[in-house]
Amino acid sequence: MQHWPVRQRTRAVRAGAIFVAIATGGTAYAADLARGDRRFVEQAVQSSAFMLEAGRLAATHAAHGDVRRFAARTLNEQTGLSQQMKALASAKGVKLRTDFKRGQQGTLDDLREDRGIKFDQRYVQKVAIGAHKEAVKLFDDQSRHGKDPELAALARRTLPALQAQLEAGKDLRAVVAAASERAALSGAGKGPSN
Repeated sequence: MQHWPVRQRTRAVRAGAIFVAIATGGTAYAADLARGDRRFVEQAVQSSAFMLEAGRLAATHAAHGDVRRFAARTLNEQTGLSQQMKALASAKGVKLRTDFKRGQQGTLDDLREDRGIKFDQRYVQKVAIGAHKEAVKLFDDQSRHGKDPELAALARRTLPALQAQLEAGKDLRAVVAAASERAALSGAGKGPSN
């Protein structure tokens, strides 16, 4: 077995480190990410996937045009965010789950069965408000406490859009409540189709 002199070993280690840094774009791997940063990436991707799936259901299950429009805006925003988060996860070596949390899966199962006003009510409560409220908290926490500067910056850039969507979801709650009340009074049960 041949031993390299100390100077050559040091150069070889430095060259290897430089190669790894160049090959990875200088980004940290999951092992180098703080636990909170890794959890943020996992939860943000999962949240986005949940909102995307619920939004796709709204296109065919919602009774009220405002619910469909809200879902379309959410789909548009979450598609871009999802792509950014997945790219960051890949670059940082974070392995992503492909399933939903138990509560998310239960909500999606219910939304798949619901139609009309019942769908609108559940979608507004669980997605337009509930999921957006969780996302705002997640991104706000990351923007203030995240260790990884790239993830913290993404959270800061994304937070205003999530907050605006949450406020729009709260406004939508009043619209859907009024439509539900009108439908109950008329006995129609299907709600407006505007």
